[in-house]
Amino acid sequence: MKKYFSLVILLVAAKFCFSQKWELVCKTQKTTDIFFIDDKTGWRTEEVYTLQKTYDSGKTWITKIEEGNAYDADTTKPPKDVYQYPYGNIIHDVFFVNSKIGWVGMDGGKGGVLTTTDGGETWQGHNKTLSQTDEAHGEPYFHNISKIYFVNSKKGWTCGIAAGEGKLGFYKSTDSGINWQIVHVDIYYDTLVTFHDDVDQLHYVVPSPELKKIFFVDSLTGWTIGDRLFVFTKDGGKTWTRDTTRFYNNLKDIFFLDRNNGWISQDNELYKTNNGGKKFDLIYEDKSDQPITTILFLDNNHGYMGVGKDPLYEEDAIIEEGDASLMETMDGGKTWKEILKDKSAFKNLQLVNNSIIYVETRDGIYKLNIKK
Repeated sequence: MKKYFSLVILLVAAKFCFSQKWELVCKTQKTTDIFFIDDKTGWRTEEVYTLQKTYDSGKTWITKIEEGNAYDADTTKPPKDVYQYPYGNIIHDVFFVNSKIGWVGMDGGKGGVLTTTDGGETWQGHNKTLSQTDEAHGEPYFHNISKIYFVNSKKGWTCGIAAGEGKLGFYKSTDSGINWQIVHVDIYYDTLVTFHDDVDQLHYVVPSPELKKIFFVDSLTGWTIGDRLFVFTKDGGKTWTRDTTRFYNNLKDIFFLDRNNGWISQDNELYKTNNGGKKFDLIYEDKSDQPITTILFLDNNHGYMGVGKDPLYEEDAIIEEGDASLMETMDGGKTWKEILKDKSAFKNLQLVNNSIIYVETRDGIYKLNIKK
């Protein structure tokens, strides 16, 4: 009787979890990144040229940063509250530690970082500091800032592609993003890229890998991942170590609940660790061979992930339709159930205040209140 009662409770709980309703809070065009500070206040980048802010969970958006050529100086003046960055740069990532202090990662030219201390009303650029410092010491500058992560208002990292053969675009700041120092990590590759030049001479090049995500569970323990790269720190970023024993393909996303329990996706495969990454076990493989694009777990059993791809475009015309699903698990990732469908990949699952989950696709932002 006791076993039967427990089974009923489990089935009711599972049905409740899988039946929770996701809300499409807004239909957007060409969203490339989101970051929410609380239930109401958030940020989105549009086609990497515009940064917008919302005060109503994404129903309406106000432009805060825009490319320098967005306005014709002879005919139209930009609004006073819109920061214009130099033409040729694009926005890749946005990150806030609270309602006031945040950063934007840029690409183009030599990249750079924008900082704000007043909730995005004003911005200060720091790309010259990065470039001049690197060139003076013969170090590579940023070619592409993929992600920004700060553990507090002072200490943070940026990662991306370095414009230097075999170098790693990985930087640290201890003064709120004003100054940056390169983080040295051994990124030796056992495979070289080969090509022939105009006179048919064979060349060998050490690849410049791209780091795609940084994740910390506390001020000491963190990881960064990328193309065949899994790098970790246990001392607050003083030293970083590359794990060369596994993950030979493209790592897509990483999520840890604490120092021990975490998940990582490699193309269409999901791996789980319960010892901080010393050992990963393959627990799920998507049979349709679609990439796992984003991961979020609420506890060791209940989690979400995005599976699928974006449409393929050529000169703004779709030449191949996208196909994506948002999945939910109640057993730690061994089995999954589809809960949402979209024509664009689900990305950037984010838990806000332990009560709201946001996720984006290219054309929309979804929201789930897990307390209801």
